[in-house]
Amino acid sequence: MKLISSIFTLLAAMVLPAAGFMFLSDRDRGYIKSISAGILTYIILRVLMVLPPLNDLNGLFSPLGAAASVYGPALAIAAVSELTRFLVFKYYLEGRRTPGDAVSLGFGFWAVEAILTVGLTALLVVINFSVNSQYVNAVNMTLSGLERLFVLPVQLLLSLISLYALKSGKYVFIALGMALHLAVNGTTGFLVAAGFAPAVVIAIMGAAALVCCGVIFRLYSSPTLTQSKNDI
Repeated sequence: MKLISSIFTLLAAMVLPAAGFMFLSDRDRGYIKSISAGILTYIILRVLMVLPPLNDLNGLFSPLGAAASVYGPALAIAAVSELTRFLVFKYYLEGRRTPGDAVSLGFGFWAVEAILTVGLTALLVVINFSVNSQYVNAVNMTLSGLERLFVLPVQLLLSLISLYALKSGKYVFIALGMALHLAVNGTTGFLVAAGFAPAVVIAIMGAAALVCCGVIFRLYSSPTLTQSKNDI
């Protein structure tokens, strides 16, 4: 069971990112730049998170209470992440502003995060399973893989919302993206801090992912995103 759970998580957080990259780049070589934009967005966010004041968000918000200690950092991360995503779209992806590019950007962000946070660990566990098996919790490993899968629709939707804000000129949608980011990260963090079982938290994330999939389906084909003029 431990080996099966490790292989599942490896497929979700390492093989799927690689397969998605090959699929998207095969459909349109230009998507490679869009995927790289997602990777760039993730890197910028990680760099900013080690700089003051973002490197001590818990210290800033903890004195304000339990809820603030969870939602405060989540709000800061959501604001920085979505502003970075929007600026990368605006200045780095000039001329690459189709719904497919938004999906590719979101996929790139999700893929590099999945590989670095979960995929590499799962790979090492599978390679050295006979050595590491005693330290592997099959349930937690499976939940890690599911969590990465459920985050994917959220990242895709956030990128579509960012592109919609840019192409429509309705920058309130940037705030909407921040709110969605906050709702997912902040709420899951709050539930974990409140002592909810990890399986319950992941199940809620799964429900949120299904909702995101429905919104993606509608937003992807919206006239604002499919208009031929990419350079705005």
